[in-house]
Amino acid sequence: MKKGISLPELLISIAVFGAISILFVSIVLTNSRIFSDQRTNIYIASQNRLALDEMVNQVREAQGFATCPVPPCTSVENSDLQQLVLSLWPLDPITGDPYQPGGLPVYDYMVYKWNSSTKELTKYIYTIGAQSKRVANQDIIAKDVTNFTLSYDVAPPTASQVTIDLENQTSSLRKTFNFKQTVKAVLRNK
Repeated sequence: MKKGISLPELLISIAVFGAISILFVSIVLTNSRIFSDQRTNIYIASQNRLALDEMVNQVREAQGFATCPVPPCTSVENSDLQQLVLSLWPLDPITGDPYQPGGLPVYDYMVYKWNSSTKELTKYIYTIGAQSKRVANQDIIAKDVTNFTLSYDVAPPTASQVTIDLENQTSSLRKTFNFKQTVKAVLRNK
């Protein structure tokens, strides 16, 4: 006759298995929360850094700051939104080098606009048309933007530098992360 497992042995083994399972599940949940927090923190920091790097580099390459003179530029979304407007030399359609068509100071424009309702920072490019090789388009350069503030040394278009405050915010499984940076961008040609 074969011996089976007694009821106390069965209950003890179920209790030990249950305790080990609870311990394992709690470790997995804790690690997934930590991983989610780290992933969210990296995401929000990279959104902020990439947008600021893009704007600072474009300010350095720009001809100057501008107010928005072209009709598409003034009509994009809401007019009350913060915007950084840069005048750029058009690019020669053949060589791709910056030039002045007809010797006149004519510009392409790059506009960075923050839309507080969508929390997106968008880059718009407006060209002078066929006289420039640059392509008119728009790209979202940052998401989850909760603040975009510009401070110039003097009012555009005579400004030579701008201080950009950019703040992003998003949530992970259990926390809300904010990432804010301030940079100063100076025109290279002034």
